[in-house]
Amino acid sequence: GREVSGTQLLLEEKGAVSIETGTDLALIEKMKEIIGEFLQSSYFKEILAAGNQGSWQRDKERYTSRGLTPPYTDFNSFLEYLQRNINVGILAVNQKGEIVAYVGGKEFLQSKNSEKYEEEEEAPDPNEAATDTGAGPRSNQESVIIDIMNRKAKITPSSTMKPIIAYYAMVANNAKMSDRFADKPIEYKYVASEGRQTWMPRNWYNYDGAHPMGKEYNLLEAQVISVNTIFARLYTNPMLRNAMLQGFDQVGLDYSKEDAKYWPFGIGSSAVSVQQWLGIYNAFLDGQYRDPSFVRRIQINGKTVYDRDLDDQYAKIPLFDAKKEREAEMNALFEICNRGTGSSMKTEFKHHKNLVSGKTGTAPMNKSALFISHFNPYRDREAHKEDTITMLVSVTTNTGGFKSVGTSGNAPTKIAGRIYNHLFQQEMQEMMDKNIDKAKREDTHFRNNQVYWANVNRYMDTLLSGKCGNSPISDNIIGVDDYGEALVQILNSNTKIYTGRDEVFSQLVQYYCDQEKMVRMDSSPAN
Repeated sequence: GREVSGTQLLLEEKGAVSIETGTDLALIEKMKEIIGEFLQSSYFKEILAAGNQGSWQRDKERYTSRGLTPPYTDFNSFLEYLQRNINVGILAVNQKGEIVAYVGGKEFLQSKNSEKYEEEEEAPDPNEAATDTGAGPRSNQESVIIDIMNRKAKITPSSTMKPIIAYYAMVANNAKMSDRFADKPIEYKYVASEGRQTWMPRNWYNYDGAHPMGKEYNLLEAQVISVNTIFARLYTNPMLRNAMLQGFDQVGLDYSKEDAKYWPFGIGSSAVSVQQWLGIYNAFLDGQYRDPSFVRRIQINGKTVYDRDLDDQYAKIPLFDAKKEREAEMNALFEICNRGTGSSMKTEFKHHKNLVSGKTGTAPMNKSALFISHFNPYRDREAHKEDTITMLVSVTTNTGGFKSVGTSGNAPTKIAGRIYNHLFQQEMQEMMDKNIDKAKREDTHFRNNQVYWANVNRYMDTLLSGKCGNSPISDNIIGVDDYGEALVQILNSNTKIYTGRDEVFSQLVQYYCDQEKMVRMDSSPAN
């Protein structure tokens, strides 16, 4: 808790005030460090260069066509300008809905009207200033301070809408994950930014031999590879749409009722509350929606004057309360991160399989990218609920125009992967220290032999980084709990693997290599 005076909080009662939160200040500082290192990495600079090579001159023309001076002169200065204006926001809550960490608060440009048909926004005008009365020139954008601690802050969910639609397809339409749907656009319309007619919505891929128009995907694969057309079309079903919007209304989600009438809402084109959207994803864990909050408890002179658990505003609200369908969707969210659009985090967090579940989202023209996910360093989430977090990572630019920040797989998943790797390694170290200290207390042979300690570290390094043939051993050892079980075997005073019995350790490795612990989606129809 942080102590302040009652008068500082404008409380009627004076005295020493203790404000208890679930916030992890050390984690926040680590997140800031990770973000800074990532944004300055050569990898991300290459992503920005590749993504803007064909559009930066178009962005420049937005200024010159209006008689304005662009804030850059060539491609290199464009990239420098873009780099300075990249904005990363992170918000994480625990399963109780308490805010654990937050990074963000910069200004960025948000369209006043949702991008219903993926039309480009107007470029910002840095040379136009409002009059003292606020009635100056305006484009179709306005500057909005996106402070993720501000409950009114909004974000475009993009493809993170798809798992919600998949859940309601199962609940309202009796769909199964194995049911197949055709990849077909909904309408053929004129897109002003391209000066031509085109089919809408579009997918991230072009129709070709590998992805022909009309190809069918089951509900699981449609999420794993993120097929826009299928979810836009699913949303046009009145029963599904009504059930989903009723759920949104039940939890008080701030969304546009007008936008919700049209299919683009089904692929996340309309802005929603940042905190509430994170709360909706948090509800996938146990079906209960909890409004994210910062303050857990307030005490004055040791007397509790506020308790979040007793505040009706933060009472649990049933949202994803169809257990079978929710569990099926959770399995899909794992698969998205195991082998789908979320799997790009593996370069930053090689132990991600079956520890991370979530969905990516990328706005048209890659103007913003998003990743919302659940993480627990333990395979058995139920036994370690206190370690589960739900986290939103958003990457955007605060300059508008035709600027790409890359896809969700280029930045948000990478940043999340680095954060999750930090948390995993931290928990692993605590687990190892605890078990090794216990062995030192209980086993006199182990206690004073540094060679044995070195053997333990060598064996654990093998389990963490070694291979079963061409596959990492870590593919079959899921979570800190599995590694804890392996460490107990290494420290066992009967087998004494820690003494350097490599042949017995090899048997342990083979045991894990023979396991099939990957979460697999059962494609057979549910009963």
